[in-house]
Amino acid sequence: MLFSMGLYLISGMFLPVQALDKIRFESLTDKSKLDGQPELFIHIIPDKTNNTLTIIDSGIGMTKAGKLRWFVSLGEIGDLVW
Repeated sequence: MLFSMGLYLISGMFLPVQALDKIRFESLTDKSKLDGQPELFIHIIPDKTNNTLTIIDSGIGMTKAGKLRWFVSLGEIGDLVW
């Protein structure tokens, strides 16, 4: 059980890190990419009352199709662990 929770946490952190890498890379050739948010960040907000973890980043957002692919692959990983 602990292994699967850790796996979900690692998977959940992968997207924000990837989003920051993408905007940092794109800003090398297009400085305007950082005009809206020059400081890159990842905020992790625990909510013990609701047992949730909110992860907010300043990177480039995902498309709806990208989110769906990610959640499906995360579910498949979870099935393998359980």
